Amino acid sequence: MTSAQPTGPGSCPVCEAPLPASARFCGECGTPGDSREPVAGSPLRSGWVVALLVGLAVAVVVLLSLLLVNLGRGSASGSSARPDRPQGGPAVSTSTTLALSVQLAVTVPVNECPTQQGIPQTQSEQIPSTIALTLPSEVAHKVAFYSDSTRSLAPILGPKGWSCSVGEAVDGGIGVSIYPASETADFPATYNASQVPPSPSVVIKASDDGGCQSCVADTVCPYVPEAEVKSGYGQSCPTSLLPDETVKWLNGSPGPGFNGTANDLISFTIPAGSPKPGVSSGRFADEGVLSYQSMDSEASDSELDCVLPPADENVCQAAFSDFINRSWPSQSDNS
Repeated sequence: MTSAQPTGPGSCPVCEAPLPASARFCGECGTPGDSREPVAGSPLRSGWVVALLVGLAVAVVVLLSLLLVNLGRGSASGSSARPDRPQGGPAVSTSTTLALSVQLAVTVPVNECPTQQGIPQTQSEQIPSTIALTLPSEVAHKVAFYSDSTRSLAPILGPKGWSCSVGEAVDGGIGVSIYPASETADFPATYNASQVPPSPSVVIKASDDGGCQSCVADTVCPYVPEAEVKSGYGQSCPTSLLPDETVKWLNGSPGPGFNGTANDLISFTIPAGSPKPGVSSGRFADEGVLSYQSMDSEASDSELDCVLPPADENVCQAAFSDFINRSWPSQSDNS
């Protein structure tokens, strides 16, 4: 047998005889149509190569997609997980715009609340009827501000459409309660810091003891025992933390080593089932923040309690952020 040489297009590469136009395979000088070897450049060989390349490309795309999805899940779970709460207390964001959610620029209405004053007074400064704010999308359209009857008091953020009442004492003490219309939390006709309004099951309440130094000490001493000594009264603290109450220091520390000045910010959580006199009935957990400043012979405090169902915790967080940024009852916004 002579050595096989191609004889031109359409011939078998190992046979000298030309192949019929219908032939797609040839053997080793065998019968045209034998399926043991594809003819170079045949449609089947080209289609097989294309199919292989397409399959490889699809496989690469699928693998890359799976990799990107897994990376995205890992990133999301790492960034959006609810932060731990060492020592308890609410996970308070100190920025008005809470992280890890879409932020919306909204115009928030300011409601005027019925107000009881120790001494009737006329306020010249007035808060606008709306305040521009950036909030997480999940709460942006669920909240409103609440001020006193003349809109002269720094407002508190709470659920939209609720009722409210404000008490302003002779010594400068302030109380703001925001609650559903079905609840009752009105302040007495003549308000002073020692009077306690009814305790609703859900409420947002802000308070400031004003110039009553013994009141400031009594409010703060469960967290800062030296506050009673600082006030000059020298008595033991008349109150204590409630059962199972947990505390987290956002700024400052509980001591010891109190040196006469303080700039403390404390968050706390009182679990459901533990009523807080003058604040909540204990149906839901009470989350709150307490600010305490002391210098020389003067001390001041302000507190915000938020008692809402767990599903509305994002409203509490927005209220805490605004309360802290505003240094309530200051009118300024420090965000």
